[in-house]
Amino acid sequence: MNILSLNILLAAVFLIGTAACSSESGSGTPMQVGDERVSVVVNAEAGATLLLDDGASVHLPPRALAADAEVSFSREACDGIYASPRFQSCVYRVAAPDAVLNERLLLSLATHNENDAPTDCATALTEDGWRCLVDTEVLDGSSEASASTFTDFMVRAGADDIVDQRCTDVPFEPCGGELDGAWILSRACGSMQEVIGASFSFEDPYEACGPFEHYVEFPFSLDASLEFSSDGEMRTSETYGTTGHTMVTEACLAQVGESCGEDCTMSEGICDCILLSSVGGRGSSDAWAYGEDGTFIYFEQAYGYCVEGDRLTVEFPSPTGTHLRIYERPPNCDNRDGCCTSNDDCPVDWFCSPNRPGHPGTCEL
Repeated sequence: MNILSLNILLAAVFLIGTAACSSESGSGTPMQVGDERVSVVVNAEAGATLLLDDGASVHLPPRALAADAEVSFSREACDGIYASPRFQSCVYRVAAPDAVLNERLLLSLATHNENDAPTDCATALTEDGWRCLVDTEVLDGSSEASASTFTDFMVRAGADDIVDQRCTDVPFEPCGGELDGAWILSRACGSMQEVIGASFSFEDPYEACGPFEHYVEFPFSLDASLEFSSDGEMRTSETYGTTGHTMVTEACLAQVGESCGEDCTMSEGICDCILLSSVGGRGSSDAWAYGEDGTFIYFEQAYGYCVEGDRLTVEFPSPTGTHLRIYERPPNCDNRDGCCTSNDDCPVDWFCSPNRPGHPGTCEL
């Protein structure tokens, strides 16, 4: 099996469902209730909540829409590829072709987790794949998050061999704050091209199949840190990797004339392959200083940033576009035997692995 390139991961499908009935939510916002699909013209001033029979809902706060518009919410797929343990919800779609959002919509997606796997995050379908909604809150039987676009959504389980740190957009305004010390990356919010600073395009070899007969993703992991020294020096380091991952039904493989490859696994009619890995890295150090209007200066470039508690959001420019990176203060080694943050924490002739600023490791010979 081979992967070529992917311009659009999923093709559109026709919405099916049943008529909706209307009621009032506890907050007084109009509520529309349906089975697999609900559609209603939303009064922009009042907002609305659209609810499906499995408990999934989308809430449009008052004045979230720029003007009155028809909005639909539907459950698109729960079987085939999306019956895999890799996914913890059905695929849901929020559609409003003529609407403009002034504020983020609020999602509550019904979830299942028969294998007790950790939840990665609720995800949104973007032009270059499924990306994490960073404000995902995992509850019993559901995952909640907000989004700034009308698209498809689903909840993805965590996987030991697949790490994807890309995320969708997040609200951001430079606010400044205290930077001294180390920070480690949590998420990078932007397209693959913006995050790696280079062009990235591919086509979908399974586009001829039904939209829910195949799943193609390029998970992107970025092990990165920033360290702002009080003596005016800043150090950065990062190592990134991306891995092609496909899940294809037997019917789809037959349709395109392929079979499940030797390096893939076939389970319950789904061929699962991890392909095409690539890695890279870089680091730098130079003087830094606080700038004006919530910025810091590094290599004569102004970076907008905002510190909120132990979270740092930085606006990063790149040759292919600006994106946001979210950092957190690193965990410490309090009361952890063998934990280290540098070689100085270890016995003579031992070393700290990994030995990176802000990344606690383990003392090893």
